[in-house]
Amino acid sequence: MDEQEKAKLHEIQTDLANYLYNNYRLYTVDEAKDEQLNKEYNRGEGSLTTEEFLKKSDELKEYSDIKKVEFTSFSIGAMNTLEVYFTINDVYEEEVDLDTISAETEKFIYSITNSTGNGPYYIEKKDKPTKERMPEDLIVYDEGGINWWIIIVHKEQGGESVKHRKQWLIGLLIILIIGIGGKWYMDEQEKAKLHEIQTDLANYLYNNYRLYTVNEKEEEKIFKEFNRDKGSLTEQEFFDKLEKLKEYSDINKIEFTSFSIGPVNTLKVYFTINDVYEEEVSLDTISSETKKFIYRITNSTGRGPYYIEQKDKPTELTIPENLIIYYEGGIK
Repeated sequence: MDEQEKAKLHEIQTDLANYLYNNYRLYTVDEAKDEQLNKEYNRGEGSLTTEEFLKKSDELKEYSDIKKVEFTSFSIGAMNTLEVYFTINDVYEEEVDLDTISAETEKFIYSITNSTGNGPYYIEKKDKPTKERMPEDLIVYDEGGINWWIIIVHKEQGGESVKHRKQWLIGLLIILIIGIGGKWYMDEQEKAKLHEIQTDLANYLYNNYRLYTVNEKEEEKIFKEFNRDKGSLTEQEFFDKLEKLKEYSDINKIEFTSFSIGPVNTLKVYFTINDVYEEEVSLDTISSETKKFIYRITNSTGRGPYYIEQKDKPTELTIPENLIIYYEGGIK
């Protein structure tokens, strides 16, 4: 990365940070209360009207202003757009695709969908945008350049098309996509990289998650006793009883079953834990610190009867190799 490009990426980060600072804020909600509210509403078939449900949902929001924007990486998207990854207030991760330049300001136009996020924090537009300058000490810049292949930025102005092209060989070239007869080709280097990804993900799961199941009949009985807060159980008793129903099991086997490419060129990894719980993760964000993928698995998900949940106390062990079954079939 030369000085001119470094300065341009720095400028983009400054502009985007100021846009976020002036136009957005974060909010979180009490998950237990939110879950209870959804049960009361029951998709329009419960005790709350849609208007009551939306009003109560809005009242649950606890807002916080943007106090820190940390940029973590840049990459190239499926349509040669520049993707910028960042974290707000150390709690909310987001990415934006930059593909449109304003003819008026000659700067990128930023677009962030309202009320998005993986939880427990979400982003939302301010009721009244401001026009302040974000203090420099609240911005943490990423100086690592772009992690992927080619950036082509088109700028349309006065009928003139200006094309800037730069080939980047820096960063992690994890997937080499070569179309031969509609199939994916994988050489030894890529095979080794996919093996490394499976090892990293297996260790992440082994140290951070566990499975649980519940007795469905007992669970149904507790729901009847609670009866949407109209039964014999208080809300606290209801949640305590549900928690006590969980039968936990540590991760003793991880079998990777396939890889595929998602709609926006993300790498999807499919696997089964302990022969009972199937999951998939999309890998689209690389840590600027470790240069490895960041894994995200939503807590308490699963199709049943087994579910995944974060451990109360994560460990830092190395999963024994004999507990991992690797998939060697490449990317479909």
